[in-house]
Amino acid sequence: MSDTVKHPIALAFGGIAFAFLVGEIVMRIYGGVFFSTDNFLESEIHLFRSSYPSIHDTQLGWIPHAPERPTPNASGTTVTVIEGGIRSNGGPPPPGSESKQTILAVGDSMTWGDEVSDAESWPAVLERLTGQRVINAGVAGYGFDQTVLRAEIEVPKYRPGLLIVSLIPDDIARNELSSRTGVGKPYFDLEDGQLVLKNVPVPQPVVTYRPGLVRGALGHSYLVNFAATLLIPGMWLRGKPDYMIAETRVHHHGLEVALALIPRLVALKNTYGVHILVMLQHGRDSSDVEFANGIKLMNAAREAGLDGFDLGPALAAVFKATPKKWDEMFLFFHMSALGNEWLAKQLAPIVRKVASEP
Repeated sequence: MSDTVKHPIALAFGGIAFAFLVGEIVMRIYGGVFFSTDNFLESEIHLFRSSYPSIHDTQLGWIPHAPERPTPNASGTTVTVIEGGIRSNGGPPPPGSESKQTILAVGDSMTWGDEVSDAESWPAVLERLTGQRVINAGVAGYGFDQTVLRAEIEVPKYRPGLLIVSLIPDDIARNELSSRTGVGKPYFDLEDGQLVLKNVPVPQPVVTYRPGLVRGALGHSYLVNFAATLLIPGMWLRGKPDYMIAETRVHHHGLEVALALIPRLVALKNTYGVHILVMLQHGRDSSDVEFANGIKLMNAAREAGLDGFDLGPALAAVFKATPKKWDEMFLFFHMSALGNEWLAKQLAPIVRKVASEP
């Protein structure tokens, strides 16, 4: 190859390398991580170092917590955690809300508002629609067992007039796990027909997942990680798809455990005078078995004197009437801002009815 060909190629590669170096420096300054030697991809996929963000909790496994420094967010969203591991609704409570009943929302990532910004979660939208303070105590990755335990901690603290217990069908199966994505969690088992809480205090997590040679090397670049989490989150963050289901299953009676947890919610209702609404949410891909278990849990809640609300029929009606809108209501895994707005509008009349009751 002649020098006339080699030089332009060398210049081209040199220019690309220089541009990458400048971009890396600019992004590290922007992110406040100029001197960091972290693997940013590992930080993103590890639950306790990610932009969710969460920290270890001996009672619940993990709870939201404000990060020490900003980290790239896979969805390019604004995530703000305030005191007590509560997610911000994107602004102060509505004027006059202090004189109204407080609403406490507990649940998993659908309640937390994964993949959307603070003001776009359904608790945030519900707060604006009703003018009542809505406390978002949802936590990404929770099973129904953790959701009930979280409610038992937060209800005495906030004394809400309404507790919304949200779940997706998969949350019932999560009752069978002692760890999820390599992170420990509390779980209940049944012994002689009685619930027994186990794995508490929850041990500190041990990181078992590594992203592989190529992605691991590229993960040290703040620029690459930032761009990849925004542009190709599925490919970049998941890699081998089995990392998300790295779990320890300790039994196979998640539904029975979920049903046995209903009396604990009834006890909250009776002790604190809180109105309780158990809401069944749905994602894109709930199996028939998971769906059937969710309905069984809803019916059990109603039979126990709690209110139940299944979003399934309303979602099915949207899909039948406007499939395009239904598709726009979901993101990679969770509901979009449009979907959360739709959900809050379904909830608002129920909340207003509860608020008007003596």
